[in-house]
Amino acid sequence: MREASEALYLESQPRVFERLTVSDLGAPLLRELRALHATDDRYAAVFLIHLALLGAAAWLALSAAAPALRVLGGLLEVPALVGLSVGLHEASHGRLLRRRAANELAGFLCGLPLLIPLSAFRTNHADHHRRRGCRGEPAPEVLDFSLLRSLPVYALGVLVKSFGFVTVLPVIALAKSRGALRLRTAGGYLLVLVALGAARALLSPGALWRVWLLPLAATAVLSQLRAVAEHGLTLKGNTFTASRTVVGHPLLSAAMCNINFHLEHHLFPRLPWYRLPAAHRLLAAAYRRAGASVYDSYGQFFADFLRATWRGIRNDTRLVAMATRRAP
Repeated sequence: MREASEALYLESQPRVFERLTVSDLGAPLLRELRALHATDDRYAAVFLIHLALLGAAAWLALSAAAPALRVLGGLLEVPALVGLSVGLHEASHGRLLRRRAANELAGFLCGLPLLIPLSAFRTNHADHHRRRGCRGEPAPEVLDFSLLRSLPVYALGVLVKSFGFVTVLPVIALAKSRGALRLRTAGGYLLVLVALGAARALLSPGALWRVWLLPLAATAVLSQLRAVAEHGLTLKGNTFTASRTVVGHPLLSAAMCNINFHLEHHLFPRLPWYRLPAAHRLLAAAYRRAGASVYDSYGQFFADFLRATWRGIRNDTRLVAMATRRAP
């Protein structure tokens, strides 16, 4: 395992970890994990804070006299938009609020600044879970990054994919939906266009870019880089190897609403975001058995990722932290 590359665990080598499924976790542990699934509406207030931060930051970016303050306002919009993207994600799983109507409305409000209707996100995200092999064998990828063999081409693919939410997602969501769902999706995009039109009528093109579109573009790129950490150099077909958790600093986890605990989310997609760290602690022993990819920081992950892909990308590998690779 260590001879091929210091940064890679090769699936083609003799197995040194167990191939686990959720059912292998055992009844006592599964009972503890099921107890974490209850939705607590009070946590939805976090996304009201993100909406408030977005509004305050946009006002600062638009109205501040000092250029430095306008730049600061634009920068502060990015973590607010990241938080709202997690709110949209939670609503797509029906876990933002217990009442369905309230959950759908809250998800729409989270998605509107991101230009993503809830129904469109949900259609694509369900396929994402299916493609990662959470329920048996994985489905084919539309764009499988393992086919992009060189690091520069991979990086270009990441940049292009960052803006798929305004180029590819509308087409996919409308093509895959039927009947009432397609009407809701089309209606959602109509409201997005209305919001853009209203903003264009109220703001000059330069202000619109500074206050909304540039922070949104930065959020999109950061979200795609986070997706690399979540699924880059993983192996589909088994949930324990198809996703990755990057624990990170507690303040970073709080700012990202724990979406960095991504392996836990794929193992239990309906587990609310505020319970993911507790699930991570409960699953620690199982992760050691399975050789799950868990990193302590994004810096550590991307350093390993660059070392592993510098001379080319192989599709028979997955990247795990050094502590896991050295574990007995």
